[in-house]
Amino acid sequence: MPEDARIAAYAATFAFGQEDSVASTTDDARRWWRALAEWTGPAPGTPRSFTDLAASNPDAVVIAVMSDAYLRPCAHDLQRAAEKLADPNNFVIIGPGRRYPGLENFIVPVSAEVQPAVGGSLLSLHARATRRVLEMARHQQKALTRSTISALMSELRESAPPVVSRTPGVRLSDAEVFAFIRAAMAEEAAPVSATRLLRRLRNSGQSCEQARFKGLFQKIMQEDALKDWS
Repeated sequence: MPEDARIAAYAATFAFGQEDSVASTTDDARRWWRALAEWTGPAPGTPRSFTDLAASNPDAVVIAVMSDAYLRPCAHDLQRAAEKLADPNNFVIIGPGRRYPGLENFIVPVSAEVQPAVGGSLLSLHARATRRVLEMARHQQKALTRSTISALMSELRESAPPVVSRTPGVRLSDAEVFAFIRAAMAEEAAPVSATRLLRRLRNSGQSCEQARFKGLFQKIMQEDALKDWS
């Protein structure tokens, strides 16, 4: 889909066990992906799958940045996409280092070792590492092939400072996190994000897993929205 396509906001994920999960098994997620690929979408006539994207320009470089939750549902589509390209070296999957039958040769793995070099959380590590590697390729004026990206990812990993272990904070219960969010929101003059509040929580020497904190934050926002509506 083109970058200027108009899309609607949505809450859906292939990650299992989340409030917005669309599937509870890999097979269900694959069926969702196939259905999305068959949908006309906001820009009719444009590629809706990796296979269609590769087929539309066999000489292009296709880079897919995928977490495990998304790579598994899209695996068959990715395999077919690789077959459509004139040069297999132009097909790159940047993602987890696990083994995926039929895709092993295309994956450039990202490890937590690069986090000190790119910053951010582990949830956004693949995207941040990809951006840094693409910047390195542009600076060094190198072609975006899988072999080049793999070499640059290794360079990034080897040049990254060591991971500094952090003393775990005091883990809070859901009720305690709720109370913290409510108090923090009352102190802020402007709307705040879950990311900002979580950073504030951790800086105070307390802890909460990111997905759990985000879920509790969204629940509070929904409760407030219902109050405003009523």
